[in-house]
Order: sequence, then C-alpha cells, then structure tokens
Amino acid sequence: MKRQLSIFEQLRRACIRYGLEPEVIGPANAETFTDEELMSGYLQLMRKWEPPAAYGCTQRHRDRARKAWAKVFAEMKRGESK
Repeated sequence: MKRQLSIFEQLRRACIRYGLEPEVIGPANAETFTDEELMSGYLQLMRKWEPPAAYGCTQRHRDRARKAWAKVFAEMKRGESK
C-alpha cells in the first residue's frame, strides 16, 4: 500500500516536473512551506498548466530544481529535529 504524499511533497514533485525552484513559490522559510492552504492553492493552479515541454523545460531545469528543493527539504528536516 502506498502512503499518501503530503501537500509539500506533491508541490515539490510538481515543481521539479516544471523545473521551478522554491523561490518561485515564495521565500524559502518555514512559513511558506508549512502553509497548507497556500501550497494546495498553488497545486491547483499548476494543474491547469500546459505540459512542461510547452514552456521549454529541459532535464537541466529539472535537475537544478531538484537540487534546490532537496536543500529546502533538508532544512525543514533539520528544523523538525531541533
């Protein structure tokens, strides 16, 4: 059985698919990525977008976004462990 992805994880996956770094969503601080309403609203907006190729998204963009999101994810994990 698969576990349910959190809103943050869903947003992270969608942003990586489109090559968007965290700064596009908002400032990379604890408030931005803990506000479930903001993140779910952004996800709903992204569902209306064309496929990533329509915007010129390449693997290089996705890799850059993946690294940026990994940093935010690690910072959030460190914050929870304190």
